[in-house]
Amino acid sequence: MYEVPYLIDEMVADEERIIFSARKKGENNDLYLFSLATGELTPLVTTPYGEYGISLTGDQLFFHANYQEVYGVYCYDLTTAQVYKMTTGNYATQPAYNEKGEDLYFVGLNSYGFDLYRHQATFTTYNLPDAPPESWPLGAGKGNVEDIKHGGYGDNLATLVPKMMAPQYFTDGHDYMAGLVFIGSDAIGHIPSYQIGLNYVSNSKRWEPNALITLNLFPPFLLNFGYQPFEDRPLALDFNYPFYNRLSPGLSEISLGLACSYGQSLGAELVPYTAVGFRYPGTKLNLQLQMPVEDPSWGSSERRVGYYGALEANQLLLNGELTLKVQGFSDPDQKDDVFPRIRGYQKRLAAKRGAVSTLEYSHPLLRLGTGSWPLSLYLEDLYTSFFVEAAVPDEVEYQLSYGVELYQEMRFDYGAITVPLNPGVGVGFNRDGERYVAFILKFL
Repeated sequence: MYEVPYLIDEMVADEERIIFSARKKGENNDLYLFSLATGELTPLVTTPYGEYGISLTGDQLFFHANYQEVYGVYCYDLTTAQVYKMTTGNYATQPAYNEKGEDLYFVGLNSYGFDLYRHQATFTTYNLPDAPPESWPLGAGKGNVEDIKHGGYGDNLATLVPKMMAPQYFTDGHDYMAGLVFIGSDAIGHIPSYQIGLNYVSNSKRWEPNALITLNLFPPFLLNFGYQPFEDRPLALDFNYPFYNRLSPGLSEISLGLACSYGQSLGAELVPYTAVGFRYPGTKLNLQLQMPVEDPSWGSSERRVGYYGALEANQLLLNGELTLKVQGFSDPDQKDDVFPRIRGYQKRLAAKRGAVSTLEYSHPLLRLGTGSWPLSLYLEDLYTSFFVEAAVPDEVEYQLSYGVELYQEMRFDYGAITVPLNPGVGVGFNRDGERYVAFILKFL
C-alpha cells in the first residue's frame, strides 16, 4: 500500500503497466506511469492543460485533452515517448482504439448532442503546447490570490438565497392551490434543493406557505421534509437510501426508503418502499413497491395496510420511445381514491383494488434546439405521442381511452436546478365513444 500526493481520477492497466490520470491540489490532470515496486509515479504527459479519458492498447496510450481550448484525441507511444494527434474536429473525447482493424472510436458533439463515432486511425506527429499566457480578471492580479481567505459554514448558508421564482398551481379536481414558489440550493450540496412557496388554498380560503427541502448531510442518505397545506396530511418526512447503484448493463439500482406523513385529524401514515432498476442499451426497466400502514396508536381511526406496485418499461424504437406502465393496488380500507384519473375521464374509479396500464409511443416531429439565454429557457424537440390507457377494477366496469398528444419539450435551467415544463394538447376518445380535447403539461 502506497500513499501518493495525487488525486487519482482514472486508471488503466495491462500485464506490465499501470497508468494514472492524476493531479496535485490546484492543478489539472497529467498522465503518470505507476511503479508497483517502488510506489513512484513517472510523468508521461505533463502540460498546463488536462489529460483525461485514458485507454491503453499495447504500447499506445490514448487520451483526450483540451489543448489550445479544443477537445481532441491524442496518443502517447510508450516506447518512443512521441505524442500523436488523432482527430481534427472541434470536439472529441473518450477514445478507444481497435488495433486489429486500426479503427478509432470516440465521443463527438454535434447539433443534436453527443454521439459515438468511428474512423480510420491517423497518427499525426504532435508537439505538446506550452502554457498559455496568464489572464486575470480586470482589477485582479496574481498577487491578490494570497488575499483569498477560507470561508466558514455561514458563507455556505449565504448561498441559499433563492435562485429563481416561479408560479405554481396544484389541483385535485375539486380544490386548488395557486401562488409563487422560490427555488434554491446551497454551494456545497448539504441542501441540494429547496422550494418554499406562498399559495392561496381554495378549501381554506387563505394564503398559506408550503415547503419541500432536501438534506444531504450524511451522503448517500437523503432526507426530504415537506409541508403541503393542500394535503390531508400536510407534514411529510421521507428517508431514502440508495442501497445499490451501477452503470454497467443489468441491475443498476436498488433503493430503500420510508415515507412518513401526519395530519392532526387523520394521524400518521408510514409507507415503507423500495425501487429496483435495470438498464440495458436502449432499454430501461423500473419496479416500485410500497406498503402504506396506519394504526390507531398513531392517531388513525382504524388499522390499515395497503399494497401498491408499479412497473415501467422503456424501449427506444424507430427514433422514438415505446413506454409500458402498469400499476396495481389493493387498499380496501383507504378512504380516499386509490385509482388515478386516466385521460378521457373526469372522475376516478371508486374501487379499492385493481390495476391501471398505459401503452404509449412518443416520436419527435421537429428538432428545434433553440431558446432564450436571458430567460434561461430552452426549447428542445416537438413531440407527438399515441397512447392507449385502461383502468381495470375488481368490481365496477373498467375505463378505457386512446388518443394522440402533441407537446413541446421546454425547460428552464438555473445552474444545478432544472425545471421541465412541456406544454401541449391532447385529443382522444374514451370507452363510451366520447371525444375530449385537453391542454396538458407533460412531465417526462
